[in-house]
Order: sequence, then structure tokens, then C-alpha cells
Amino acid sequence: MIIEYANKKEDTQKVLKPLILSMIMYIAREYRLSHEIVDTDPLSSQLFSYMESHSDTITLSDLAAHFGYHPVYLSRLLPKLFGKNFSSLLLDIRMKKAKILLDHTDLTIEKIAAVLGYSNSSNFYKSFRHYYGKSPRSLS
Repeated sequence: MIIEYANKKEDTQKVLKPLILSMIMYIAREYRLSHEIVDTDPLSSQLFSYMESHSDTITLSDLAAHFGYHPVYLSRLLPKLFGKNFSSLLLDIRMKKAKILLDHTDLTIEKIAAVLGYSNSSNFYKSFRHYYGKSPRSLS
């Protein structure tokens, strides 16, 4: 660029302008990359963490709204990220919490069902039996 500027010819401006613009764009890109905050928590971890901490009340629409996605998009993304749909992921989270609560607390099964977000203990019993193959009473 310096040589082109020093040895001016009639098309010097046509040559220098794109070169200078390219250089400015490169410098701007490098500056932005060097000062950008790197998100070390990938989306899959963020989604799963949010589901775990809100497993008692969360819906697919709540999850989508929190992360700024459309529910249909998220319902297609979750199987790609986790190999399971929203309902299966939520069931996994709830059943793992249920097992911990049954093993390590004196809470009744009805209270555990309520803590996990089940509207009635009958639904909790069915889900637990289907997931673990045995009744929650056998663990308590």
C-alpha cells in the first residue's frame, strides 16, 4: 500500500481504497474478537440447568421464552442436543430428584410429588413406576 501511495498513478485511488477498507475491517474484527466476552457455558448446559432449577413448574413455552426461542424451534432443538424431547428430559430430571428425596428425606410421597410439580400423587406414582419399574413406596 505504501509503494502504491508513493508511486501514484491514475488508478491509485481505485487500488488503495479497497485495500484500506479491508485492513480496517480486519482490525475491527480482531479488536472485537479480542474484547468479546466468551460464553463458556454452551446453550445445552444453560437449557439443562434452567430445566433442573425450574423442574417443578417449567413448560416448553417457559423455557423457550426464557431463552428467546420459539417453542417449536426449541422442541426440535432439544432432541438434537440431548437425544430426548422436552417431556423425556423433564421426566429424567424429576425422577432423579424423586429418588434423592425418597432416599435422603422423611418427606411423604405426596409431598415429594408436590415438590416435583405433580398436580396429584397418582400421576407421580404412575411416572415413577414407569421410569424405575417399581413403586416409590418400595424405596421409602
